[in-house]
Amino acid sequence: MISPGVEIRDLGWDDNIFRVGESAGKVGDYTATLIPYVQASLPWSRLQFNGATRAAFNYFQRFEAIRSIDTDGSGAVAVLIGRVTPHVGGSWMNARHRRNFEIDFPVRRVDRSWDAGVDVNVSAKTSVGVITRHSHGRYTGETVYLESDLASLLDDETTIRGVGVRYALTPLTTVGTEFEQDADRFALAPERNANGSRVMAVIEFRPLALVSGRAQVGVRSRTFNDRNVAPFHGTVAHVDLSYTLFGRTQFTVQAQRDLSYSYRAGERDYLQTGTQLSVTHRIGTNWDTIGTVGRFNLLYGLGDRSERAEHVLSYGLDVGRNISRSRVGFQVGRQTRTSNFSAQREYEELRISSSMTYRF
Repeated sequence: MISPGVEIRDLGWDDNIFRVGESAGKVGDYTATLIPYVQASLPWSRLQFNGATRAAFNYFQRFEAIRSIDTDGSGAVAVLIGRVTPHVGGSWMNARHRRNFEIDFPVRRVDRSWDAGVDVNVSAKTSVGVITRHSHGRYTGETVYLESDLASLLDDETTIRGVGVRYALTPLTTVGTEFEQDADRFALAPERNANGSRVMAVIEFRPLALVSGRAQVGVRSRTFNDRNVAPFHGTVAHVDLSYTLFGRTQFTVQAQRDLSYSYRAGERDYLQTGTQLSVTHRIGTNWDTIGTVGRFNLLYGLGDRSERAEHVLSYGLDVGRNISRSRVGFQVGRQTRTSNFSAQREYEELRISSSMTYRF
């Protein structure tokens, strides 16, 4: 199967493209993003290849300096040998506009990773897999953000080794356990070097199940080589589940609780928690509406009881019409961030845009 397509999104107005407060010079611009993409799944004898790639052409009418072409892709090959399936894969990303809740400036980041492993079916319902993964990320171009050099603080290499057990509880439900050990190394900021481990309980529901998606809940630890920094031991979770009511209304819940490295020189990392709820409702045979609301928290100073926190609230509405292989939509979205320790981090953003997706 080869599935190409093209998407036009963010065609409209963004009243705060740099996500800054009023005092910092909030500015707006007309924007557009063109995204051609292709997905492929190719079986050949005992080989199975899966891959995807896309390019995003980001346009800004006034601010030519932040126009960019962002690319990303992934590929994997598996060999089916009886009960044993070795596999190898890789991914890359070269993007300027993949901003997160903490870094708001459009700065280019290049990520590359590869992984290899083997899965063994020990019975009709039980499988065991081992995997190793290595990734490298770096910032390029203008990398100074709020007096911090992102390249110096966040360029990293990560190695992960893990083992997992899966059990097919039903034809549509799989449960399992994963154990991973990770090592993060920062060439320009060795004080951030850290080792950690994670144990997760996993449940997966296939798309035809009443509830579909994947949920992971477990515990994680991280210890910095700098013994003056308190280690982290706590609960982490990643949830992405959907439920369809009467075949017309779909509820999707995404939740997260996990560690991320901070651009702040004195913070090392922070705990990001939050939940997002999306409701998609079909109206007739061609129209649909999508409502989304989410709230995420960035918690700093882990272990020192300083309670430094930032809160991001976002909500939006998307109304669209499906025509054959295409969808045309109109979106309105708003996002705000508040901080209890830095007023310059607070902002409000309103985006009014349209989109079009066509699948060949």
